[in-house]
Amino acid sequence: MLGWLIDWAMVVVSAALVGEAFVSKRGLISYPAHIGARAAVIAAALLLSIPLEFTAEMWWRGVQRARREYDRRFAATFIRFGTAVTLLMAAIYSALVIWLLRWMWRSLARLAATIDPLHIVERPKVGASWVVGLLAATALLAWWAARSLYPTVRNYRVCIRELGLGHTLRGVAMMVLLRLRQPRRSFFRMTPVIADMLPFALCAGLYEVVPIASFAAPMAFLAASIVIAMSLDRIRPPTWLFLGTSDYEAFWVFDDLRHNWGVTALCLLDRGSEKGYMFYQAEREMWARERRMPVGIFYDPSQPRVWNVRTRPDMWEHTVLLLIDYVPRIVVDLRQPSEFVLEEVKWLSEPSRIEKTLFLFDEETGLLPEYAAVIPEPARGRVLTGPALYSYYSESAAAL
Repeated sequence: MLGWLIDWAMVVVSAALVGEAFVSKRGLISYPAHIGARAAVIAAALLLSIPLEFTAEMWWRGVQRARREYDRRFAATFIRFGTAVTLLMAAIYSALVIWLLRWMWRSLARLAATIDPLHIVERPKVGASWVVGLLAATALLAWWAARSLYPTVRNYRVCIRELGLGHTLRGVAMMVLLRLRQPRRSFFRMTPVIADMLPFALCAGLYEVVPIASFAAPMAFLAASIVIAMSLDRIRPPTWLFLGTSDYEAFWVFDDLRHNWGVTALCLLDRGSEKGYMFYQAEREMWARERRMPVGIFYDPSQPRVWNVRTRPDMWEHTVLLLIDYVPRIVVDLRQPSEFVLEEVKWLSEPSRIEKTLFLFDEETGLLPEYAAVIPEPARGRVLTGPALYSYYSESAAAL
């Protein structure tokens, strides 16, 4: 609980700094009382938005249930009625919240105005050395921004090519929902806006401390573009999904497939498990031997990954069902027994899902009986060994 409170406090203060930066015109650190007032209002807004989040979640679950359990005509009527009621309740509640927040802000702003600003030491005098240094820093930020933007644009181009523009946009909304459902550490590192507040606050700080105004805005803009590019990549929708146990070999298979099939993929493997740490340790040693990247202080297997959407346990079923109905291609690793994978295979046995699913099994041990019992007989041609799995996709891609 303490960890959640600390992380939320960081988000609130960062958001207040960003908001004050747009008003203070390079006088940000002179007005801590204004920042405190904004932080209090933002914290209140977050608390008051919890009922709206619960309402939206209940509405979405109702929509999913109606589509699963009712006929199409009744489901459409039920969804329209439920949507109308939900929107009306949300509108009334939102109007009350907005009124309350405006009253709170006016009161706190008047109080903050009575507190004298801090007297900060004057900015240093600038000379030719400052200009040269800031030119170099701006060029470095521009290079970094280009390097950050390129993979994001490339990945979205792949998504649009394979999914279509409309389906890609729906996938972005789905990814925002899935990021909101992740455990605390991933939630505050991967959720758009929430994860971006601290970096944006640092951008505001950069704008504040750069002594030459003509450099301050471009440098802050370039730094913010890096944050935006990384945030957009975190909610980039998947073009294929990997399901399996969090086994050492499963991590290697997924990593290998990402390099061969494309990085626009998702899995729900447990990075923090013992097998996950074993995989990352082996990968770290491989990187060290090949000198592909620095692996010392920055190495941490528990850090969130853009390709992982392991959610809270109570959200597992709905998350998997949402993903398997969205992606056009699914790979299921059947080499280890698992009641969760068995349940996923049962969901995938429906005709609309099985035709886009490939199953991986170990040729030496064969297909485990519990999986063989639930995979439909017509789909046995989609149960493949590792080499056949790679060649299956290569032949399919060549035929397109």
